[in-house]
Amino acid sequence: MEGVTEGAWDFSWAKRSMDVYNYGDRLVVHFTCKIEGSEENKTKLLADMQKWTKKNKVKKTAMEARWDENDPERFILAMTVAVDGKTKGEDIGKAYWEFIKVKSKKADEKLDDLIADW
Repeated sequence: MEGVTEGAWDFSWAKRSMDVYNYGDRLVVHFTCKIEGSEENKTKLLADMQKWTKKNKVKKTAMEARWDENDPERFILAMTVAVDGKTKGEDIGKAYWEFIKVKSKKADEKLDDLIADW
């Protein structure tokens, strides 16, 4: 394979950011944001977003909602696509764009709804 086979990229805007990691065998995309709140609110938010993630999973990917282990105020919605020779490049591209254009926008709206009452 020619060209870049591994790397990381970060795209940020007002309140959220998107991080893309290419590990060679998998592509990982993080939709992240800083959220301050009580432990009770953050626990509820995580549970709600884990349920949301199960209902809004991108096909042929693994998705998870979690708090960053190094920053307790950084929420991560992660999508992982296998780059294993079995997954077609077209499928990787479709999953990436669906996550970037559709799922992250819906996640952003859901997060805003969840924290509106804090």
